[in-house]
Amino acid sequence: MRDTLLKLLADDEKNILHLILEDTKAEYGTKIILLKDERYTVP
Repeated sequence: MRDTLLKLLADDEKNILHLILEDTKAEYGTKIILLKDERYTVP
């Protein structure tokens, strides 16, 4: 498995992603982005 490189998110970007979480179709991918920003490893 390889790590995906992501830039650190700005606060406004995080706020937008949290709004996207309300859309269940985009929920999974959005959670991955937010978790990676918090330094979690996502397989």
